[in-house]
Amino acid sequence: MITLYEQLDFSANWNNKLSCTSFTSFRLHNPRKYAVGKKLSVMFQGKNLKDVEIRSIRTIKLDQVNEFIAQVDTGYSVEEFKKLVRTMYKNKNIDFETADWDLILCREIKPDKVAKQQKAEQVKLALS
Repeated sequence: MITLYEQLDFSANWNNKLSCTSFTSFRLHNPRKYAVGKKLSVMFQGKNLKDVEIRSIRTIKLDQVNEFIAQVDTGYSVEEFKKLVRTMYKNKNIDFETADWDLILCREIKPDKVAKQQKAEQVKLALS
């Protein structure tokens, strides 16, 4: 799918967060992809939901995840959250004890009329 920005993929809508204007995402540390000010296109099950801007990032270890982070990000307890992360990244050859993780705060970019027109033109060019 053609998107305006690099894609931020979601396979599940934990805690119904993708319906919110601002939400968090917990990802393996990747400073090239995740940086404050970077814009991303949110993809959910192959569909482009919206574009967001990264507003803040906290880099932490998995054992630093507390009830607040777990509940806000997924709606799960800390134990369930850690189990979920380990399941999602099981094939990535990660040392879960030493790996850095990014808790990313995203905020939806509300498209203005000009931006909508620019996006439509980019899609039109890409399809021609």
